[in-house]
Amino acid sequence: MRTAETSAGTPRWALAMSSLVSVAALAACGSVSSSPSTPAATSAANSSAPISVTGPLTSAQLAVKLEVGARSVSSAHITLSSTVGDQRVLVAHGDETLAAGKLTALNLNEQVGALNMTLLLVDGGVYVKLPSNLNTSGRPWEKATAGSRNPVLRQLASSIASVEQSASLTQYESLAQAATSLKTIGTEQVNGTAATHYSLIVDVTKIRGAGVTQAGKAALAQAGITKIPEDLWVDEKGHPVKVWERFTIRGQVVSTVFTIGQLNQPVTISAPPASQVSISPPASQLLPS
Repeated sequence: MRTAETSAGTPRWALAMSSLVSVAALAACGSVSSSPSTPAATSAANSSAPISVTGPLTSAQLAVKLEVGARSVSSAHITLSSTVGDQRVLVAHGDETLAAGKLTALNLNEQVGALNMTLLLVDGGVYVKLPSNLNTSGRPWEKATAGSRNPVLRQLASSIASVEQSASLTQYESLAQAATSLKTIGTEQVNGTAATHYSLIVDVTKIRGAGVTQAGKAALAQAGITKIPEDLWVDEKGHPVKVWERFTIRGQVVSTVFTIGQLNQPVTISAPPASQVSISPPASQLLPS
């Protein structure tokens, strides 16, 4: 695993790990896209058959394999662990449902230091279950809206599009397309599944389209990151099962490991009952008349 060096200030996602926005930003560093596929790659991507290639894959071939694999996943269990130096700053696990590789719902449990919270993204809304000492609403769940009095909830409400992109499996096809360097390390076991380990270098200047959100692009630019080193493990069906990225920023190593497993298992994610949800009034209602 290579390490990207930058002298820029530590980005927000490396220091402020207290909301789902941090998960989106961390994943967004891997959800890049480049110029459109070559005609051969586009033609192969339109087929649902497994991609069979003799010898090491090219970046375009890996992108096709990942696209085909993502389309076959309807649900997954995900885990995320992030450290800054020797300190673990974020641990998260949960389930997601997908359609054609794109996120449709997410149920995530986060631990940020001593803080534990549960987050639901379903039906276009974000619901948060905070610890009792931080919840003053009197109800177990709070819905994040643009008018939420809590700034964290407001931030979550504005991050839905970013989360949907970052938790979708289709992002990895875009990542491979943007790779300027691809090395096959070998076959390894990931949670009992045989997977090929690839090491990639993604050129940020080749980002095109909506593969990474504007917020993600801004974070990368602010950190001075022009190359993204990624290690990616992919099973024989083209499913990404593990991602590892690692940056050195002002002498501190920021490392993130993301795993994807238990594919296509029965998963149901529903919004909490309305009687258990508190919704902050719009900010305009909070102003004195």
